[in-house]
Amino acid sequence: MTINPGSFEGGPYLTKAEFLSWLEDSGLITSDASGNITISGDLTASSGEIKAENLEVTGTAKFDGTVEGLPDATAVAAGVVKQVANIAQLSAAPTMADFNGLITALQTAGIMAAS
Repeated sequence: MTINPGSFEGGPYLTKAEFLSWLEDSGLITSDASGNITISGDLTASSGEIKAENLEVTGTAKFDGTVEGLPDATAVAAGVVKQVANIAQLSAAPTMADFNGLITALQTAGIMAAS
């Protein structure tokens, strides 16, 4: 399918079906009978939003920037956590301060509940 923006009455607009057909014809996506879509190559958005419901990543996902809307981890659900800063190896028996420092680091990162 070739898209000619001037050929659309009222402006260069495609229906969702026309757009998906163009993506498939271009080899950018494939879809199966269940409605699953596979993106071939890189997906880039220079502005705006990319939205997906029930998104499953089967390879590596790389995000440059901020990813919003992802849930925090809870005791029963996986979610987003922050990396804990390195805690040096101890050379003697741990103290209460060492143990409490570890607990605080885990809580700050969202890995352990604060209470």
